[in-house]
Amino acid sequence: MQSAGRAGDLYLGDPITKPGQCRYHAYRDSPTPETQDALFAGMRDVYGDVFDLSQIPPAVRREISVETFRLLWEVIARLELPDLEDIPHATVDEAGEGEAQQPSRWRIPHTEITIARVVTGPRAGEWLFSPDTVRRARGFYERVRHLPYQRSVPAGDISRGL
Repeated sequence: MQSAGRAGDLYLGDPITKPGQCRYHAYRDSPTPETQDALFAGMRDVYGDVFDLSQIPPAVRREISVETFRLLWEVIARLELPDLEDIPHATVDEAGEGEAQQPSRWRIPHTEITIARVVTGPRAGEWLFSPDTVRRARGFYERVRHLPYQRSVPAGDISRGL
């Protein structure tokens, strides 16, 4: 079983991920420039870890991951988000031995933004934004850019913190 501490794992219960969760909850509960900067600072080195970049040439992966992060941030800021309890996470099977069956992918409700479990390769078993989501991020943004933010986005241009 993969370590749940990597950014690409969907499982949110491992103590290793708690600092990231705390930054996220601090931002979601009180969106200020300070909490947004703290969230971005904690993610700066892992932008690429949340995306399946297997179809992107290695020479441009960093650039693509930063741009995709920026675009999806803008899209997600305009969406009604589900409760954290409604997002699939690792669970122990009834016998208490290992993970129970999970879906192979999950879409943010009312979108085509997909987080999928990688099946093969060095990232097998990890939950990442799908290659299709990475490829289509700009189109998702173009479709919602006219919509208002659903929650406060203290720093309008997030690229300053990237």
